[in-house]
Amino acid sequence: MPQLGDIYYRVNNYGEYLCLEEYSVVKVTPMGARVSLLLKDGGLQDKKHLIFNRSNNKFAWPDKESAIASFFIRKEYELSHAENRVRSIKTILKFKENETVKTSLMNGCNFVCEQTCDHDLDSFAEDVFGNLALQRQYINT
Repeated sequence: MPQLGDIYYRVNNYGEYLCLEEYSVVKVTPMGARVSLLLKDGGLQDKKHLIFNRSNNKFAWPDKESAIASFFIRKEYELSHAENRVRSIKTILKFKENETVKTSLMNGCNFVCEQTCDHDLDSFAEDVFGNLALQRQYINT
């Protein structure tokens, strides 16, 4: 259980610069503790963070080893999300030169790009937008 004045640690990166930051417990709650960043002059930053006692995903840790391990887990998670985002963007950009997609979007049709789209883009777009156009025509009559 944390006590007032205990030091917690968190590793952050600023670009390629890694920094081990120290946080001081400023309040103990039934759920955990509130911590505030220790400034170089010995003061505390106004912004406070809650650290839950029972959480495996903490903002800061009571020992440096756990803080370092947590940092690298966060970066692996961040990389995974970035890779998924890049994959999604590449899929969307495959439709950049597709006239059927452009025309359909200009006419107000919505389009869902599937990440597993390895087939002919023109026939895929015609199938999707052809069906949407038929549905729209049916609704408008």
